[in-house]
Amino acid sequence: MILSYDKVLSTISSWIQTNCPNGKSLIMDLNNRPERILLAYILKENHFPSYLTVAIPTTRDNLTTIKDAFYYAEISSYSEKYNGIILNSINRNELNFTRLYKKYEQLDLCPLADLFHSEVIELLKYLNISKEESIEYFFGDMKITYNEIEWADRENERTMLSKVPGIIFQDSDPTKNHDFYRYIGRQKNIIAYLNQVEKRTRHKINSNIQVCKLRTTEGLVT
Repeated sequence: MILSYDKVLSTISSWIQTNCPNGKSLIMDLNNRPERILLAYILKENHFPSYLTVAIPTTRDNLTTIKDAFYYAEISSYSEKYNGIILNSINRNELNFTRLYKKYEQLDLCPLADLFHSEVIELLKYLNISKEESIEYFFGDMKITYNEIEWADRENERTMLSKVPGIIFQDSDPTKNHDFYRYIGRQKNIIAYLNQVEKRTRHKINSNIQVCKLRTTEGLVT
């Protein structure tokens, strides 16, 4: 839940300004994702001096592993050509769980990576930019929705103990966790499935990815 819409928007804007070196262009991909629309609005309303959009291929193009190196090289070339940094529109659902970005993808700045997709939609509604509930999105063999990923993320946070990962991030079998009995039907399948996905994609975690911390640091979202 967003506690202050205006404060969240101003915090994101200030964070981008702080983390974008002087003289650098901000480079965004061209797509109609709500996340990208929100970023474009923030840049325009706050009069950022230099940003541009380019037709960067996205992870949704389902590039093969063989093409990964070429993809990384192409992204890097934009940074060099335009003396800029990539402003990535990835959200919390994608950064924490689906990790659809490629292992070598350049993720310079991720201003929205601490916001769930539903919270991005909430901000767009507040700004009267969009009235849509959500974009249609299904992940993996189970066709898990954004809302279900958000629920799973919150369950993972709820089941965290001091220095012990939550039910999805744990190495052990989640079905053996004492909290697993709380779930019913599809919920059990989602927890078990995302636990396996998290283990398979753990190699993509990059501690150098810069994320605007709206939850833990700023306390603006719960």
